[in-house]
Amino acid sequence: WQLLAGLRWDHFEADSLSLLNNGRARRTTVALNPRLGVVWSPLAAHSFYVSYSKNFIPSGGADTVSLSTANSGAGSNVNALDPQFSRQLEFGVKSDWFDKKISTTLAVFQLDLYNRRTQVSSSPDLFVLTGLERNRGVELSVNGQLAPDWFIRSGFSVQNARIVEAKSCAACGTNVQGKRSPGVSSANGSAFVSYAPAQGFFAEAGLVHEGSRYVDVANQLDLPAYTRWDAKAGYRFPKVELTFAVINLTNRSYYATATGLSQIMPGTPRSALLSA
Repeated sequence: WQLLAGLRWDHFEADSLSLLNNGRARRTTVALNPRLGVVWSPLAAHSFYVSYSKNFIPSGGADTVSLSTANSGAGSNVNALDPQFSRQLEFGVKSDWFDKKISTTLAVFQLDLYNRRTQVSSSPDLFVLTGLERNRGVELSVNGQLAPDWFIRSGFSVQNARIVEAKSCAACGTNVQGKRSPGVSSANGSAFVSYAPAQGFFAEAGLVHEGSRYVDVANQLDLPAYTRWDAKAGYRFPKVELTFAVINLTNRSYYATATGLSQIMPGTPRSALLSA
């Protein structure tokens, strides 16, 4: 049996001033966040664990500037909002196989985000507290040695992220309760196979997959799923290592992230890096 316990105390102050309208917003946040984990290893090659953690994101920072200048005095300054909190509960098993050449981790998790700040699509300067978002999922990773000088590193997750409780918001223009959480896909993962001897030629190739994700809390627009191929090759000398890596090998067009209906970031086109 192994036990891990921790406690974190934070004191955060935000003070913003708008030079356009002389509006000022101040807020002080104090939070106490625990962390607890227990590991049980009944067998030499298998360990079962459970962990719980809590954390918070205070109001302030980049959001403060745009909101205080645009809407100070209108009651929409982000400093007036309570901090965001998260809590995560996870169960899993970590195992070694084939004389510890392959290791796997299988985890079942629930991640709750409450007092979540969400940008209103129709009014980018306005943030609202959507209540409770919950993400439940299963994650599997496989890493290790497949054969002499051949290795694998991979991970895949299936998850369901939903808005469980939504506080009323006339500015949102829709009832967001039950909607999918923006920016979270239902399935994603990666798998890479490499040939990596201690000296000489080495190479690695694999894929990165991301499922479709909604851009906004109202689920008006989703970013389509994509699969991207990456690869690298190189040579190891006794004191020098040369590596040529290519991201997005097939030059796939895709959308990587979005912070709203009007701010969608395309993925990186084919790019190469030579390093020594």
